[in-house]
Amino acid sequence: MTWQSVGVLRPGEMEAAVATVLRVHGLRVVTCLEGRSARTRQRAKAARLEMVPTLAQLVRTVEAVLSIVPTMSPPATVRPSWVGVGRNARGGGG
Repeated sequence: MTWQSVGVLRPGEMEAAVATVLRVHGLRVVTCLEGRSARTRQRAKAARLEMVPTLAQLVRTVEAVLSIVPTMSPPATVRPSWVGVGRNARGGGG
């Protein structure tokens, strides 16, 4: 299976760089900027990422979601983003 679309959580410096490479190679790259800073919004715009308003819509829109976290960051960095999304994001049961 070849992905045509990928979502990127938290388009920080690393994520924006990876997203740019994916986009240059023909993938549709989407992010959600709900609750993100102006700096993050600028970075996503510079990387020419497609934006959707909510995390739930991001999950429904793409085939895979990347969450790139530096190794020095604690695992809890990612978890809060997914709370409440799992069961209902794609309209399925989990």
